[in-house]
Amino acid sequence: MRKLLFIILLISTQSYGQFKYTIIKGTVFDMDSYMVISKDPKLTVNFILSIDSSYGVTEEDFINRGMVVTAPYLPPILWIPSPPSSIEDYSILSHEILHLVSYLLKWAGVPLSDDTEEVYGYMMQYYTKEIYTRLEYDKRINSNK
Repeated sequence: MRKLLFIILLISTQSYGQFKYTIIKGTVFDMDSYMVISKDPKLTVNFILSIDSSYGVTEEDFINRGMVVTAPYLPPILWIPSPPSSIEDYSILSHEILHLVSYLLKWAGVPLSDDTEEVYGYMMQYYTKEIYTRLEYDKRINSNK
């Protein structure tokens, strides 16, 4: 079963040198998300604008430690410059996952409140697991080279 999961992740993760992206399927709500890992602002901007020019990003937007790019009714794109390698990096990734989940749930009409907190918790769990699984897979593949 684990091998099958890694094969599926291999198919859904694309890598071009230092630029990697993966699509995370929306399960509960019908909107997929992207995760992009790249230190190259130009490649990142070109990729994002190739999805849809409505994102309106520039290279200057990617001079930070991570972010979620959104545009109305379009899939959110979580960007980090490199795979996490420290507690600080993982905490930044968790921060960005919250933005991703918040965007998706607001899009679905689920604002954060005491009544919806559990939905946010489940979605945080799902996206954290999906993203960390892809990062772990990538780490294993790179260590075998």
